[in-house]
Amino acid sequence: MGWRTEWNAISNQIQGLLEAGRFYVSCLSTDNKDPHEIARREVLPQTDRMFESLRKFYEIYQANLPTPAAACLNRFLENKEKWDKISVHLVMQGLPAVQARLTALSSFGSEFTYQISDWSAVARRLSERAFLHLQRSIVADSSIRERWKSAFEEGELACEKLGGAHLLLHGIWAFKVNAERERTDLVLSNQLTDLSEVERTAEALVLTEWKIVREENEVGAKIKEAHRQAARYAFGALAGIELASYHYLVMVTERVLQMRGSWIEDGVTYQCINVAVDPKTPSGR
Repeated sequence: MGWRTEWNAISNQIQGLLEAGRFYVSCLSTDNKDPHEIARREVLPQTDRMFESLRKFYEIYQANLPTPAAACLNRFLENKEKWDKISVHLVMQGLPAVQARLTALSSFGSEFTYQISDWSAVARRLSERAFLHLQRSIVADSSIRERWKSAFEEGELACEKLGGAHLLLHGIWAFKVNAERERTDLVLSNQLTDLSEVERTAEALVLTEWKIVREENEVGAKIKEAHRQAARYAFGALAGIELASYHYLVMVTERVLQMRGSWIEDGVTYQCINVAVDPKTPSGR
């Protein structure tokens, strides 16, 4: 399980605990008495367990968390002694104790969520940087260019393998859609079922469809074919790591070609990418 999936579960627990706290407060008598000691017996022990979950989460995933998010969680954990002292002094007064702990959890949850909320934008930048780096590497490095020219002649599978390996250098685990509408690894060509390795090693799981375009007049048809294949993807998005809102349609050509940019359909942005294996640079014209 990756840290984003784990955080989603913890975040849901925090929200549930906050809702329970609100219900607890609404049920108190007018003088805020707690005759059944619900705070001591139920609510406060739940906050203890929540803190322990957060401590374990930090121990396991601190190296994988974005730096600001890791710092946010570390600050919260370092305040445990203060948190406990407040609880000791207020435990006989159920409402103040509950308010202190739940306010701390709510404040932390909001800040932590903010620190990781820009993940999809980061994943898009990583993806587009990877494609830009690929094209510039083909221009700058003759050995890479020859490798891609050879793959272009060999066919789409060869281009997918090279492309998938390159994207992984940038933290992008690329996949395509098979006939059963499920994920297929670009490099190994096998079905992606066990995603634990993806969650451990990649920043994002991204759908890509690769097509070879040998003639300029084929561009439109190839884009439509790639779009049709990407759109049939029916597997549930992997929470926390899959860039479900962006799909990349990669057209591998000999020269640089003009093609459609991007469009949105059913909440998904389809972005066309051109990878030219033997581009003409301005100095070579």
